[in-house]
Amino acid sequence: MSFVDSKIDSGAGIITLLDGEGGNRLNPTFLGEFSSALKQLTDNSEAKFILIRSKGRNFCLGMDLVALEEGEASIGPIVSAVNDYTTLLSDIYHCPKTVVCLIDGPVKAGGMGITAACDVVLASEKATFELSEALIGIIPANVLPYLFMLRVSPQKARYLVLTSAQLNSEKALNIGLVDEVFTSEGFEKGVKSICRQIMRTSPQAVSVFKDFTHKFLEADFPRRKELAEQTLFELIKEESVLAAVKNFNEGNLPSWFERFKPKEPITGESNA
Repeated sequence: MSFVDSKIDSGAGIITLLDGEGGNRLNPTFLGEFSSALKQLTDNSEAKFILIRSKGRNFCLGMDLVALEEGEASIGPIVSAVNDYTTLLSDIYHCPKTVVCLIDGPVKAGGMGITAACDVVLASEKATFELSEALIGIIPANVLPYLFMLRVSPQKARYLVLTSAQLNSEKALNIGLVDEVFTSEGFEKGVKSICRQIMRTSPQAVSVFKDFTHKFLEADFPRRKELAEQTLFELIKEESVLAAVKNFNEGNLPSWFERFKPKEPITGESNA
């Protein structure tokens, strides 16, 4: 059984998590297939951006808890899975392409890390969000670096962890866990609209911007100012940027503008 599928449709590199009914549990096989698909699409120039979605009722319900029941005998596989999960989140976050996450059902525990590491999170009204680790005596340590400040305030993250509160999509939108919420009927249309906008962005600008923000967030204020000036000066000397400015001044579109006309429903068959 495969846990992850990937393909390219009209410039979108689409990663589909196939075991939505089983919760897309974070085990070594699932994580290995996910990481492999992400790397392949990151390296493929035909993929302008990457979209992560799930087939089935759930997006991701976190760690495969069956392994925890085995006690010390399961420590090795658990350590391996945690390492693989940490690497996956870092790869999503540092991907030079825009990474879009589609949520059309429940997200819990480690699934929240995948969501938070993405650049754009789009949800339907059926989506729910829950950091439930404390219920079994652990904490979402690997999730929090991508949640604190990037998505929600530290205090709001503390609230989510300490209460294990389940948020609906509107509440998640209000605190910044997601960027847009659509009705179930309007999910496909809304997602396509955002994807069309993404297809108009410069791949170089996206890569530079993401690298810049990663360095910026890790730097102190003087270094942030230096990074800002250095990055801007380097960009305005690029031939592609100069050509784009010339095209803009002449009323023409930049060379990287592309149309987005996928052959299949972008949110998956269940939302067609």
